[in-house]
Amino acid sequence: MLVKLYKTLSAKGENKLVIKDNIEAILSLPITWLDLDIFVIETASALDYGVSGVDYLHFASIEANSIREIISADLEIDEVNSIKRTDPLEYRSR
Repeated sequence: MLVKLYKTLSAKGENKLVIKDNIEAILSLPITWLDLDIFVIETASALDYGVSGVDYLHFASIEANSIREIISADLEIDEVNSIKRTDPLEYRSR
């Protein structure tokens, strides 16, 4: 997430990344940590989305846990119709 945050800040012309503040901001979101197991790896190897390979494990984890909506700055997620993405900058807790 910090890499995506850094890229977002850089794209906006902001160059200061305060790690402590950003980690606190990330941890304030409703995060669910998912375990990586052999089922997820096998599922990832069978996926065929038009996205970078590193995201295949993310998508396999999402599918294995029946997740339909996530908070992420990763625009590639928009390429997967079964997942609704909310940008962290637009997220408002319910």
